[in-house]
Amino acid sequence: MIPGPQVRATLDLFFQEICNGQRLDLLDEVMAPGFAFRIPPDRLDSLEAVKDGFRRLFNAFPDLRFTVLESVAAGGEVLVRWRARGTHLGPYGSLLPTGRPFSYAGVGVLILDPSGRIKETWMETNLRAMVEKLRRM
Repeated sequence: MIPGPQVRATLDLFFQEICNGQRLDLLDEVMAPGFAFRIPPDRLDSLEAVKDGFRRLFNAFPDLRFTVLESVAAGGEVLVRWRARGTHLGPYGSLLPTGRPFSYAGVGVLILDPSGRIKETWMETNLRAMVEKLRRM
């Protein structure tokens, strides 16, 4: 069982420093060797693939901020419910910048190794629906 402070430290590092602080260099520290980062339908199995995904988000939504709404930990698994907000100021795929604010929500399961590093994630979000909404505006 991973101690509660270690779980909290991993969550803070991931959401506050990496997601909100855009410190992609810290992914090397928080992700365990051989990790799997799943955001269906995608599975990202390399640090570069995860970093590229975050870079696309940060370029399109430079003021993107994540808020952890609640989290529950049991053993080495953490369930997290979160919300992200930002402004669409850069291209995202084929969607040109709209300048509009947006928000999307998600839930995730983070599976930690005994040292508290993330060895697997499962994230479910409504980002694609939000992008479609921006496209129609």
